[in-house]
Amino acid sequence: MSLIRLISSTVIAALLCSSCADGRREPAEKLDAIGHIINVKPDSALALIQEINRDDIISKADRASLALLHSIALDKNHLDVRDDSILQPAIDYYLRKGTAEEQVKTLYYSARIYENSNDYENALSTLTDAESRIDKDCGPGILVLLYSAKGRIYQQILDYSKAAENYHSAARYSNLDSDIERYVSNTLREAHCLIMCSQTEKAAGLISGIGFHKESLSPRNLNKYHQLVISIDEKLHPERLHSDVETYLENIKDPSLTDWLLAARIYLKTGDGDKAFDCLNKYDREKNATYHYLMAQAYESGNDLSNALKEYKKFIPLYGRMGKDILVQDTKFVEEREMHQEMYEKEKSRRMILSLAVIAILLGLALAFVCIANIRKQLKIESLRKENLQRQIDDLMQEREELAAIENSNREGREIINERLRIIDRFVMSDAFNDSIFEAEASGELRKIISDRGEFVRQNRLIFNQSSPNFISHLKERGLSDIEIDHCCLYAIGMNGKMVTAFTNIKRHYHIGSDVRKKLGLGGHDTNISIYIRNLYREINAL
Repeated sequence: MSLIRLISSTVIAALLCSSCADGRREPAEKLDAIGHIINVKPDSALALIQEINRDDIISKADRASLALLHSIALDKNHLDVRDDSILQPAIDYYLRKGTAEEQVKTLYYSARIYENSNDYENALSTLTDAESRIDKDCGPGILVLLYSAKGRIYQQILDYSKAAENYHSAARYSNLDSDIERYVSNTLREAHCLIMCSQTEKAAGLISGIGFHKESLSPRNLNKYHQLVISIDEKLHPERLHSDVETYLENIKDPSLTDWLLAARIYLKTGDGDKAFDCLNKYDREKNATYHYLMAQAYESGNDLSNALKEYKKFIPLYGRMGKDILVQDTKFVEEREMHQEMYEKEKSRRMILSLAVIAILLGLALAFVCIANIRKQLKIESLRKENLQRQIDDLMQEREELAAIENSNREGREIINERLRIIDRFVMSDAFNDSIFEAEASGELRKIISDRGEFVRQNRLIFNQSSPNFISHLKERGLSDIEIDHCCLYAIGMNGKMVTAFTNIKRHYHIGSDVRKKLGLGGHDTNISIYIRNLYREINAL
């Protein structure tokens, strides 16, 4: 069937090229021919669209058709568009005079422009408008795209429950359209979101249904299927993990698709260090923080503490502050084990010599003398322990007096910031280790502090007023309002745009970000606003 479609599309393209050359066909016929090949040969369709002389397109209907086809071709060729100049004729015409399907399709590609610009608020609003225009004549194909896009955006803003609902709708319309590949793809996405919502058993039911299609899955969907099986069994059936990863490696024939780090992590979790090493040795991409962390654990499982320590130290520059935190825990553990091993050997030799001396000297002493010696020894130890305890208490009291001098607002602010950074680190951890459990737990903690967001923003602003008054003064001089300065303070502590959106839950966040850019003299594509604010903060403090 695919060969027949390819031949037919090639013939249509050839006829179309011929018609463009001699100019005998009407614009509507040319656009209709492009519409027939755009799904099977989007690259050819885009080339033909770019050859059309816009001056030959007179009617508003044809201009709208060309605008929509051009937007579709760009999207299918993975060329991100971030303004609506190309699509505008379709928006102007179809939203007033088009059919329901033309309106839904136009709004979908308008939402794609917002999505490409990370303007998720307007993207969702546009998709909701499109959803309200659906009628019985709308084909399932455009509805699959619509609900997939809604699911994708909800997933971006961490609303996994709504993301799962929309992926479910996309899968249902894919099934109606007899598009098994898209049905499987959207069902896998739904299962992933359900896992993030702690609905693992429901996700397991979906994955079980997908298992019937395993033989017909594309390599990428098959890869995602096995990864979700592993994620589910980590929570529900940990005894199956070793078998799961064996099946995964056996079924994924393309090594470039295989997640070797995931396989290594599961082998380490199930106690198979040798196979974990094999997987890590097959990892042929850039050696990242996760790789060195897992390699250190693999060495540690084989008691090769020296190499484990080397790998943990490689982990530091690649993973930044969180890497240092983990190093403090893990390398300290390794070093202590080496130290204890050495002390154990020395102690063993010392005790042997002491035992021989005691046997030789005290063999004839009475049991009472031995008891008295032991009692004196215990009393001495207790005395030393009390002295040490008193010394520690004195040190702590001195530290307490020093800490009492710090202003309460600074202390409270640091505690709030440290808690927020810990949650952000867990999101980073989930991405580095491909571990959905970390992400789910971090999402739960993030929801808990959402109700205190106003207090957090206030405290954060107070800290910057006290610790960096020049930074706050600079922002006020540029004309920033209080709420804009609050957003800048959130950027300055390490949040990005997505985190600020999820944390503040302010619908106008993207407009606020745009206003901040204008007041600071930044263009729409100059730099990432969060990176710019952090660099500005460092520069002002360095003065």
